[in-house]
Amino acid sequence: MRYATADEIGMSKSEKDRLMEPSRKLARFTTTLSQKPGRKPTRKSWPR
Repeated sequence: MRYATADEIGMSKSEKDRLMEPSRKLARFTTTLSQKPGRKPTRKSWPR
């Protein structure tokens, strides 16, 4: 199955940004976590 892109649905750029924001925050959170010495996120705590 193929998902329609945001452009095909006709979303504005701000709506796209709002959709992307949570994943951006999560990515920033995981990188800061992994940069701390001795605190590596394990597979168990970060399900993909």
